[in-house]
Amino acid sequence: RVADAREIERLVSIPVIARVGAAERVPERSRRRADREVSPIIDQATDTYRQLYLSLADAAASLPVIAITGDEPAVVATLSVNLAVAASHQARHALVIDADVTVHSVSAALHIPPAPGATESLTGEVEWPEVIVHAVVGRDRTIDVIPAGRRRTPSEVAARTLRQAVAHLARRYDTVVVSAPWLREAALEETVSASP
Repeated sequence: RVADAREIERLVSIPVIARVGAAERVPERSRRRADREVSPIIDQATDTYRQLYLSLADAAASLPVIAITGDEPAVVATLSVNLAVAASHQARHALVIDADVTVHSVSAALHIPPAPGATESLTGEVEWPEVIVHAVVGRDRTIDVIPAGRRRTPSEVAARTLRQAVAHLARRYDTVVVSAPWLREAALEETVSASP
């Protein structure tokens, strides 16, 4: 365990730009139906994710594509979705791509069907507009999500690479977040390299 952000910075020599803690529950945010339909992973009570998004956007001047990775799919999905929501709060048209073909962490968190999704589009079965799902993330606020799709065998090679697809989609969206937990089924280098 570490004591605080300063200790982490000393250990890894990288600045800490945000600390994400347990989400607060605000009773007033559960009165309206729109608020009750929002996924519980979305942090509506604090500005933590907005501050993180703005810190990243300031550092990059423009933040069209972000790749989030880690060894806990639920944590990766939570961070990915909340960064997309933060982008939408900044009047950005945001898309989350679920690259988790094992547990479909983003799809599960937002209660959307896991397929058809990215794998079907990458193999040419369907086009990208056919797999985009709109997820309610607040009052009068949605983000677009591309579910992971069905798991494929190694012999089923994608007709298009994820990098090409993300570059194509980034022309339509202000912010694209690739949610890519560490999985045996997908090469992490290929998934994360989709983000510049």
